[in-house]
Amino acid sequence: MMKRKMAFSLCCIVACSFIARSEAIVAFDQWFDSYERTTWDQETLRLDDFAHYLNKDRKSIGYVAIYALPQEKKNEINGRVDRIRRHLTEKRGVDAKQLVIIVAGRHEKGLTILQPVKQGSVRPNFP
Repeated sequence: MMKRKMAFSLCCIVACSFIARSEAIVAFDQWFDSYERTTWDQETLRLDDFAHYLNKDRKSIGYVAIYALPQEKKNEINGRVDRIRRHLTEKRGVDAKQLVIIVAGRHEKGLTILQPVKQGSVRPNFP
């Protein structure tokens, strides 16, 4: 009987540990939003959702990771960064201190990742 109780307890500990780990992984593997290169009209819809979230939670920091297209020139990338920053701050009222825009590299289809984090939290690890 004692062996059964110990085995049951051990199974519960392992199961609880697995559940806790899988929840932590899910929390870090899911982005608020991510999308491949699209039209500006489509992109502003996504940025508007992001701005709405940031304006609701003024203590969060909004990370925007931009992966440029392989053939995209530096001035085009900088223009895109400026356009996103202006849209979020000037048109949607996000505090510039809440916003971090990172040119994270290049992607065959041009990728943008939007991720808010609580102030003081670890910066997201972009792929």
